Amino acid sequence: MVPPVPVQSVPPNPDSAQPAAPIMVPALHQPKLFQPKQLKDYMRFFQVPARPWWWAFIAFAAFVAALGISLVLLSIPLLFLEPEFALGTLAGEMVITPVVFLMNNIMIIAAIPLAILTSWLFYKQGFGWLSSVVGRFRWKWLGFTLGVFAAGYLVWYVVEFLIMRDTEAYSNLSVTPDTWFMIVAILSTTPLQAASEEIATRGLFPRLITAAIPHRVIGLVVAAVLSTGVFMVIHFAQDIWLNIYYVSLGLMLWWLVYRTGGLEASIALHVVNNLFAMWVLPFTDISDMFNRESGAASPIILVYLGIQLFLVLLVDYFARRKGLVRKSAPAAALAVVARAKSGLTGMDEEIQVATEKDLPRISTTFREILVEVEPYPLVSPVLAQDRAVPFEELRDNGDSTTPVPAPPSKGILPDVNPSTPVPEVPSDFKR
Repeated sequence: MVPPVPVQSVPPNPDSAQPAAPIMVPALHQPKLFQPKQLKDYMRFFQVPARPWWWAFIAFAAFVAALGISLVLLSIPLLFLEPEFALGTLAGEMVITPVVFLMNNIMIIAAIPLAILTSWLFYKQGFGWLSSVVGRFRWKWLGFTLGVFAAGYLVWYVVEFLIMRDTEAYSNLSVTPDTWFMIVAILSTTPLQAASEEIATRGLFPRLITAAIPHRVIGLVVAAVLSTGVFMVIHFAQDIWLNIYYVSLGLMLWWLVYRTGGLEASIALHVVNNLFAMWVLPFTDISDMFNRESGAASPIILVYLGIQLFLVLLVDYFARRKGLVRKSAPAAALAVVARAKSGLTGMDEEIQVATEKDLPRISTTFREILVEVEPYPLVSPVLAQDRAVPFEELRDNGDSTTPVPAPPSKGILPDVNPSTPVPEVPSDFKR
């Protein structure tokens, strides 16, 4: 309950022995804000007024515990469906079957609802805000990036096939009894498996790290290192070249999220990469597909990384050409966004006032509250969700070098005649 605010004391009545009590006007209730009040990139969107830094540790512990429980529960049917897999794993010989492949993807996919639930329970940011800084999943941008990456991979794999078609890797391909099962399993679960890894390792996890480390640069660096390290570890590779590949790919995926303000582009790259890498699985023996021991890869993997880096930079270029929103301040008094700009300099973003198209979920920016208490008519512009924040304070500690534009005179602020004098607010009214 917010205490009432004294607005104006009525002069004492000379005929009364007791002075008159001040007239009290209830103060506005200010709910907790679960969205940033200053411009934040995607990784730092859990830095909100409603949650101190230590909430990140609670949320992380809850997510890990829930994920561990889900993995145990999903392992139970696998033990009954593939008892030989369980025995082989205990003996140190993991044999992959089509059913094991499917169940492995399902276990990874379980992280999607758990990450969304964690984000909503602890930070009141549902799937939309976990997807991007504009509060929604940008499906058109996902489709566009899928097309860019798929085109690049198609050229890459066609050239590779023409060069290596006579090698053992391609000459022994044939239809097997499990071919159709594998095709259906790959097409139905691999995109979700890739999306799950992105939501967890490039979405929830980095946000929790930066929420616990408020300093912008330190938080982003630690988030990049730890989230990429986790991405490498969960692939259980013992080969040095494979680990170099996972670290490099993880950093490129992290860069895509940071530069585009959402998970869509990183999900697109991850999905396309996995689908193209698995196209031979329905036509070959997959029992050894998770063999990532020393010697499983070679320096040729650096060529793959070079191609992927080119595609990542190409998508980053398209994001700047399209003016994609990469930062936002949805809870500010004047909601603003930072758009990517075409150019290779450090000043490659522009701060603009948010529109309904940018942030469709923002509420009315300002509303007028008129409190008429003689002899002071008090006019106070108050944000619908929070107190008004000066426009020049929307920056996040010099987050960008782009000049902040002046607030618009029409469309956002209420229509007020500038020639109409507004009485000064009494000092005892200020909160």
